[in-house]
Order: sequence, then C-alpha cells, then structure tokens
Amino acid sequence: MMNKQKVAPFDNFPSSRGEKLSKKIQDFVDGKAIAITMAIVTIWVLFGDDIRLRSTNKSADDAFFITFFICLLLFIIEIIANSIFIHDYKFSFFFWLDVVATISLVPDIPLIRDPFLLLFGVELFKVDVDFNTSAVRNTISESYITRGIQTIRYIRLVRIVKLYKYFTKKKAEDPNAQSPSNNMDAELLGKKLSDITTRRVIIGVLLLLLLLPILQVNNVDNAKYYGLQQLYWIGSSGHLSDLNGPNVEYMDDYGWGHMIVQYSKCSDTSGKSYPLLWLYIPNLSNSGLVEDIIEAYDPISEDTWTSHKKCSGKVVSSDCEYRNEEMKVVIYGPSDCPDPGCKDVKAFARFNMKEYSQDQAVMSILITIFVGIILAVASITFARDTKKIVIKPVNKMVRTIKNLAKDPLKISEVAVVPIIPRESILEETIDKIGILLKINFGTRGSMIMSELLTDAEINFKTEGKKDSYVIGIVKIQDSELIIDSLQEEVLVFINKIAKIVHTCSARWDGHICRNDMGSFLIVWPESKATEALFAMIKTSAELHRATDIMAYKSNPKIVARFQDQYVVNIHMSLHIGEIIEGAIGSNIKVMPDYISPSISLGKTIQALNTIYETNIIMSDSFYNCLNPKAQQVCRKIDHVMLKNASEPFQIYTFDLSEVSLPDFKRMNMNDDEYKIENRKPGDPIIIGMANMQCEVYQLFGIDNDILGMQKCIPSYFTGLFSNGLDLYFKGQWQESIQNIEQALGLKPGDGPCLSLKKYMEERNSKAPEGWAGYRQIN
Repeated sequence: MMNKQKVAPFDNFPSSRGEKLSKKIQDFVDGKAIAITMAIVTIWVLFGDDIRLRSTNKSADDAFFITFFICLLLFIIEIIANSIFIHDYKFSFFFWLDVVATISLVPDIPLIRDPFLLLFGVELFKVDVDFNTSAVRNTISESYITRGIQTIRYIRLVRIVKLYKYFTKKKAEDPNAQSPSNNMDAELLGKKLSDITTRRVIIGVLLLLLLLPILQVNNVDNAKYYGLQQLYWIGSSGHLSDLNGPNVEYMDDYGWGHMIVQYSKCSDTSGKSYPLLWLYIPNLSNSGLVEDIIEAYDPISEDTWTSHKKCSGKVVSSDCEYRNEEMKVVIYGPSDCPDPGCKDVKAFARFNMKEYSQDQAVMSILITIFVGIILAVASITFARDTKKIVIKPVNKMVRTIKNLAKDPLKISEVAVVPIIPRESILEETIDKIGILLKINFGTRGSMIMSELLTDAEINFKTEGKKDSYVIGIVKIQDSELIIDSLQEEVLVFINKIAKIVHTCSARWDGHICRNDMGSFLIVWPESKATEALFAMIKTSAELHRATDIMAYKSNPKIVARFQDQYVVNIHMSLHIGEIIEGAIGSNIKVMPDYISPSISLGKTIQALNTIYETNIIMSDSFYNCLNPKAQQVCRKIDHVMLKNASEPFQIYTFDLSEVSLPDFKRMNMNDDEYKIENRKPGDPIIIGMANMQCEVYQLFGIDNDILGMQKCIPSYFTGLFSNGLDLYFKGQWQESIQNIEQALGLKPGDGPCLSLKKYMEERNSKAPEGWAGYRQIN
C-alpha cells in the first residue's frame, strides 16, 4: 500500500525567483522600518519651514530647501514602490492621500513654487520694485494665497495615518485570529465601519482646515498704505497751500520730519514693532523731488529714523539680513492727479515683518500639533469605540433574534453563530417603538421613565422629584356635553384641538403632561412664564383660525344639542406651584404622573373663566413672574379666596377676541402641510418683518395676533375698570359700580365687569361688614 503524503498546493510557492524577490521587496516597503522612517520625514516637513522662520536666519535657508527637496524625492519614490509592489495600493484611498501629501511639499520649495505661480501672474514675497510695478493694492489677495499655501501643509498630516494603517493591517494578519466565515460577522462589520468612519473623519478635518482660512475675513493693516499716500501728496505739494490764502506756507521741514518719523511707527502697536526699512517718496525738503529718504528727525519726540543701508533701494541687496517673506513692500501711485506726469510717479515703502513671520510660524506649529493630535486620537479611538458601541450591541442583538426565532417563549444565552442580521428591519422596529414611547410619555414623561429604567429591573422605590413649574390648564368649553353629543366622533374633535394645544405649547418650551376628558395639563419651567402666556394666546388664536374646528358649530349632532348657540372655545389658566413628578404603577401598568395640590388649584382657577366670562385667568404668582412688557397687556380682574387655596390671591386675564384676529387665510388642521404663509402653528405673526429674531417679551408689542386682540379695547376702558376695581377692594361699592357701568358703556358685555357688578348688586351694592377686599368662591 502506497504512503500518502500531503502536498501543499502549487499556489503556495513562488513560481520564480522574481516572485521571491518581489515578495521580499513588498515586505520591506510595507515594513515597520519604512513606515516609521517616512513618519519621521513627515514630521520634519510639517514643522521644518516654521522652524526655519522662527529660529534661523536667512543664511540657513538653502540647507532647509535642500532637505525639503530630498523629502519630496523620498515621497515620490515611496509612492512608486508601493504602486509596484504593494497589492491593492494603486489608486486606493491611501494612494491618493500620499499623492496629495507629496504635492503639498511643493509650496515649501521656492525653486519649484515660484515658476509655477508666475504662470498665473502671482509673485509671492515680492520686495524688489521699479516704475513698472503696479500700484494696485493686492494685499488681501496675496494674503489669501499665502494663507492657502500654509494650510496646504496640513494635508501632510494624513501620512501619519499610515502608521494607523500599518498596525491595523498587522493585527488583521495575526495568525492566531479566527478566519471569517462566508457570512458577515459583526466583528468584521465593526472593523469595516471603523475604517470607513476614520477615513471620512480624515477627509472632513482636512477639508475644514483648507476651507476655513479661505472663508475667513482677512484683517488688513491699512495704516502703511494710507500713511504713504498722505506723505506722497504732502511731499509733492511744496510748502504752499491755498487753504489759508495764496502762497501761504503751511508746513516746514520740522513738520515734514515729524510726519516721516510718525509713519515709521505706524505699526508699532500692541507690543509689536514692524520697523520701516526704506522710504521712497517726493521729498518736501527738496522741492518735492522723488528720492530715497535717508534720515528724518522729529523735533517733538526727538526721535530719528534712518533707512536701513542693506535693505533699502528699489532692488534689495543680497546682503540684506532679512528674507523676502520677512519684508513687506507698500506701493502708492495716484490714479487721478492734476499734473500730466504725476501718474508715472510712485511712492514705495518697505517694512521689516520678521516679528510677524515668527509669530505666524509659532501659531502654525501649535495648529499643526493640535490637528495631529485630533487625527491621531480619532484614528486610535474609533476602533475601540466601534467595538464598544457597535460590535457588542450588534452581537447581542443577533443572539437575541436567533433565540427568539428558535423559541419565542424562551431567550437563552448561546454561542454566537455568525449570521447576516437584518439591520434595516431591526432599526425600523426600534424606531417605531421609540416613537410610540416618546409620543405616549411626552418629553417630561420620557425623562421620568428613563430614570425608572436605569437599572436592569424596574425600581418602584424611586422617589419622585419636586420642583416649581408654571402649570397650564386648557379645557374645552362644555366638553362633557360635546362628548355626549358627538359620541364616537368626539375623538376626532378632541385630537384636532389637541394638535393645536400641543404644537403651540411645545413651540414655546412647554411640556405636555396629561390629556384627560377634553382638558390638557402643560408645564413650563418657572423661568418660562412669559413663553407660557404667549403659547396660550397663540393656542386661542390658532384655534379660531382653524376652519375645520370652527365648522363643528354646524355639525348636526352639535346643533341638535345646542341649537345654533355653540362656538368652539377653550378655557385656560396659568399658575405657579410645586409639582411632584414620578412613575406610578406596578409591574402590570406604569405611567409617569404629576401630583400636587397646585394642579388642583390650577383646575379651580380655570373654572373661574365661567364666572368671569373670560378665556384665560392667571394667578398673581404667575403674573409676578412675567416680563414687564407682558404684564402691560394683562388686566387685574379680582381678589379671590378659593376653597383649596391657603390664602387669597389676585387674578388677572388677557382679553382674547377672535373677532379682531388678523385676516390670514384659514386652513384645515388635518392637513400635514399645515402652514400659514410658511409659518408653523404658534409662530409669531409679524407682518412686514419676516424671519425677525427677537425675545419673546418683545412679541407682546409687535405680534399681530396680540395687537389685533388688544385693538378691541377702548382707550379709556382700562382706566375706568381699574378705578372701579380699586373702589371695589376698598369697599366703596356704589362708586365702584358707577365706574364699572361707564366701562361697560365703552365695552358692552365685558365678562369681568358684569361679574363684579352682579356680585355687588346681589349684596345691595354695599360691602359687608369686615370686608377684607376679596371674595370667597366655593
């Protein structure tokens, strides 16, 4: 019997010496040593030019430029080698990163950069001038080009990501790692997601770095330009001027010297000094002859300015100690002048900007370090975060779904079998559950339930939280009769009104807490009292603008009960008090709830609308929290003691009148595109001032709903009612009735006037003995 030996497939062996050599070169090119070496080279080109400007002199420039050119050659060689020997490198993501990073080296090598820019008519750091040099100010455009070239350097940071690529690749090639199955594993899915996210973050950060400097507004120092302009015209004008009469001398040589010395200090501010090196202007002391100004003396400050010997002149000497980028030339030539030949005359000034260049270099180093840290941290942490946030939950989800598929009544922990999870179905299902929970619990309820479910099991021993809130009660008028009349249709009716109440309240930071038999409980933070009042006013306005709701007065079932007397309306109240919020229930049923005597008091205050024939009543505790601008549109109507209140309090109202609402086009509240001229329910209506941004208290003076409702109040009505109310409090009821009757003459049918008048007349228009200024309402 023949011995059977296992033989490796031919594919596992190199077919030629060339393939062996190629494999060795591939390992070398893709090895750790090359990756670290190129990372060091990348760090050098990132900081090299800034180090040159900050720490060295002009004499060291050639050595720096040579090292930059060598680095450029190394980058090109690396790209070529990787393209030949590394599989899947050519035209890959990292291939294009390396190409872009290599191109970004060009702006640091003047031998390559300057000829390229000259093709487009751009000459950076130009310090030599002649009479053909344009006098057009191009400071801003040159600044943008310079800033753009500096930001291109940040692209080289992507080469650091090659270290990330190297280590992740070595980890993926770990022989102890399990080989992936044919199906998609959650582990592989997470790694792929991490890699894709890292790449997109790299691209996003680089695009941000490139675009932000270009989009920023550039601040230009105009002192140098306008100062040179002034020197030009004064120097070329001679000593005489017609301002004070013909042939009157207005400036002498001392004043001329003072101006030149002051011009040399025009950039000496904020501790930064940019000295004037050379000045070529019409010389007032030499009959306006255009020449180099060698020296100037200021008799006022006793300072002397002297031009720099080596850095002056139209052509800068090679012996000048400053680099071209460390100097700035300012040029002025008149565009309109009385003399025919003056257009050919130009003035030049050259400043030393070395200190500015050094500051910019330091800032560039700090920005580069910061961006490098961001990219490095993002690359390292994304894999860890993806495993923690994505891979483990997906594995658990897959395991749960598999167990549910086997036995819906039993979920057991078993080993994970790689399968293809249906992410879209799971996400859709989870989204639906989340939406239903959010709608069911509301914003405040969701917070309560989330705290209840923090542990693995529901903890019913969690104590509630007590805080002070604005308590808003909204109740549909005659809701019990409406329910009895509409029967099954009542849900549609209530939901239409609920849509307005909820939308307007949420629009102004309100939280919907409870819906009950045609009434709604809304709360606001105590600091949002002004927003709460505005939301209530808007709720009433939107309700009377909704044609489908107003149409219910013609509903046959409503007409059969009310005969043509019914108008859809709501009663509202606003009060401030403490509320205890928490979860109430058991393992069978649990819901967020809100418990407080203040809620009961708020309902009682809401019921007062029936007595005073108003739509909204506010307690004095709420009124005192309003902005003074909002208080101006409110009216005090009585001082009452309720059975469930600990002490008497004053009540206020806002006069709501749907008759005076702005005549906006009405619409159906069931329409998903519910908008009034691109306005959502509860939004302000400010005609002629669309998209106006202002504080909510300011809306009480400009919103057209509020202005329209207040329009129906006669000018003297408020004063007469206030006088009658004060007399009512003081016990002078006969005089009070006289004022109230005068107020009713201006505004017939006013509910608070009628209520007070009726109350006093039922008691023979005389205050009872011991009258304390308030009445008891049970």
